[in-house]
Amino acid sequence: MYCTNCGTDVGEGSFCPNCGTNLNRVRPSENVETFNLITAYKSMFKKYAQFSGRSRRSEYWLAYVTNMIIMTAIYFIMFIPMVIEGIIFGEPTGFSAVIAVLCSLLMLVYSIAILVPSLAMSVRRLHDIGKSGWFLLLSLIPYVGGIIIFVFSVLDSQPGANQYGPNPKGL
Repeated sequence: MYCTNCGTDVGEGSFCPNCGTNLNRVRPSENVETFNLITAYKSMFKKYAQFSGRSRRSEYWLAYVTNMIIMTAIYFIMFIPMVIEGIIFGEPTGFSAVIAVLCSLLMLVYSIAILVPSLAMSVRRLHDIGKSGWFLLLSLIPYVGGIIIFVFSVLDSQPGANQYGPNPKGL
């Protein structure tokens, strides 16, 4: 068991040896937000440029998966006319080129639209494990940077409150 105030491992005690919090009175929040693909995606935009606070793993990964589904759907829409025209006519025609350009523009607009909320959510995810948002710059290191950020993103929340706010799990 961890102290809800400072995150210290207290075992089965009723008071935190580090900060003195009475653990019998402190209960997990009953207003803990649960996420699915839609609520996590909405939450990402609701907290559009909020770089402070913490984001749970489920919020982060479900929003990430939703973004990947949307991008895959746009690519699918872009390439299906080319494939169909290639099968029917032997080569793509002007129609598929127009669809490809429109989908490319849509992808560009969508990528710009999710840039700030995605960065903000990544920073809040790093805050949840007790790391500074500046650790996100590690992703700029070729090969290993992305792996480091991936490992950070799958780590469990830091128990209790930390310098970035209370635990979003309500623990």
